[in-house]
Amino acid sequence: MDDERNGRTKGGTKLSDRVAYDDWEFETRAELRRKGVLELTLGTETLPPFGPNSKAVKAWIAKRDVATATIIGRLDPSQFAHIRDFEEDPAAMWVRLKETHQSSGLSGGVVVAWRKFYSLCKSGDVSTMRAHIAAVRSHADRLGRLHQDKPSDAQIIATLLMSLPPTYDTLIISLDAHPQKDDLDFVIGRLLNEELRQEAEHFDETGNPVTAPPTALATRTIRDKSRITCFKCQKLGHFQSECPEPGPIVPYVPRSAQQPATPTAAAAYMDTYIF
Repeated sequence: MDDERNGRTKGGTKLSDRVAYDDWEFETRAELRRKGVLELTLGTETLPPFGPNSKAVKAWIAKRDVATATIIGRLDPSQFAHIRDFEEDPAAMWVRLKETHQSSGLSGGVVVAWRKFYSLCKSGDVSTMRAHIAAVRSHADRLGRLHQDKPSDAQIIATLLMSLPPTYDTLIISLDAHPQKDDLDFVIGRLLNEELRQEAEHFDETGNPVTAPPTALATRTIRDKSRITCFKCQKLGHFQSECPEPGPIVPYVPRSAQQPATPTAAAAYMDTYIF
């Protein structure tokens, strides 16, 4: 029943007003490519300049019919009205569907798309880290394909880190001082490892779940930079990776480790959180 509401059928996703056009287009492009008719659908493979009885023209018409049938087969009947005028023109069908759905689709305008991108939030234990990373990457990909304004790796990293619950604060602070903090694959690896570590803490030695205190599961809509203190200049409002002041990166050391009498505690902390 859920698959039917989401447009999923044995033949693939059927486009309707309830289905995200971007997902439908991605899946349908793959099917058209598999059948060898994607270029014709995109309008880059046109009718050969030969007579109607030539083999080249007949082959092109056969491919056109395959493309047309593929597109129509992936539409909910509610969408037929958009393309009835282009029964023998799959390229025009493709353009009409794109214009109809992208103008009012998920991404809307570029400002709305960027706002959605920066407002993403991992909701505690409700979603996995892999699902959250996929959501961020999906929005970034939409910005690139629909608006030619794809976020940089640094922007994707910033959105990932700012959208995490407070249980990731220690990791975020240590990443800010790490030389590979701008490496997206490295940051994603650290986030996945941290999720596994936190999940392990929720079980005792016998494998029974341990109830976490409410504060450990609290979430935030977005991390407020106005409360962040830069380790380099000691000013509020930015991480040291964004600090305009010159100078080397200052590693994070907790207050307890700053006491001269406890150097081993600092070393142990750095070994744990500074990769």
